[in-house]
Amino acid sequence: MSKKLNFLESSFCKVLRPPQLNLRIIKPSSMAVFAFVLFALFIVFAGVIYDLIVEPPSIGVEYVSIFQYNGSTIVAMAGKNCVAIAGDTRFGVRNQTVALDSNRIFKINNRTLFGMTGLNTDILTLRESFKFQMNLYNLEEEREISPKTFAHNVAQTLYSKRFGPYFITPIIAGLEGEDYTPFLCATDLIGAMEFPKSFVVAGTGEESLMGVCETFYKENMEPDELFEVISQCLLAAVDRDALSGWGSVVHVLTKDGITTKRLRTRKD
Repeated sequence: MSKKLNFLESSFCKVLRPPQLNLRIIKPSSMAVFAFVLFALFIVFAGVIYDLIVEPPSIGVEYVSIFQYNGSTIVAMAGKNCVAIAGDTRFGVRNQTVALDSNRIFKINNRTLFGMTGLNTDILTLRESFKFQMNLYNLEEEREISPKTFAHNVAQTLYSKRFGPYFITPIIAGLEGEDYTPFLCATDLIGAMEFPKSFVVAGTGEESLMGVCETFYKENMEPDELFEVISQCLLAAVDRDALSGWGSVVHVLTKDGITTKRLRTRKD
């Protein structure tokens, strides 16, 4: 019996015995390893993390984008030698309203207005940073910064923090040159710029704003008509957005100065 078992065992071992192969282990060069690691880091930082921030996944758990955490809506429009920028005044933590006097639109100079939506802590941080930069610019250049130059400064500041970005969407509105040409600019969180000629929207109510603005916007509007149009667009949008509203403010910039008016919105 033992001889039969030994025979079967030896037969199976001969069949299952691995072949004798002479394999060479290929060792990659140091430059190949460096290139692979660099490519992996690029994929992670440029793609995956950006997608998780802007459009978080919703598999099993409800996620909220960091841009929607505090809630805000801003719109800017161009008219005939004038621009207007408007935004809501609600400050909240998701669906909970904390304050009704949050200011997200700031005066840079007599020709430039600057608005931000997104995470409120980053908005306050950048407000102080740009205030310092503009004071330094005025001392060194002995002149006020133009809207276009300021927009490039905003884009450069955001791009310099691309690996740990500020969670904001900025909008710059101003008047360029001696002919007071309307200037509008918006960027994403890493400073990619766009220069619309008519209007630009940002925030949690941007989807509602886009449709309303496309309906009511007209070219070459005078300041009074521009104020009426941008006000109606903002009111219609925040009424359909639970994360913004509870009051709004409108700034109209002309060659004669800045006119600021506050609007009442729904408070429910």
